[in-house]
Amino acid sequence: MRRFRPSVLLATVRKISVVVEMKKAQQVPRRVFGHRR
Repeated sequence: MRRFRPSVLLATVRKISVVVEMKKAQQVPRRVFGHRR
């Protein structure tokens, strides 16, 4: 089995966090606009 390098692990975590943030960003506008109006 290959040993994961810390850099690879960090890159994976960053990719996941970016995807989560993108999904959140898509869901947030609806609530924000609904609240402001």
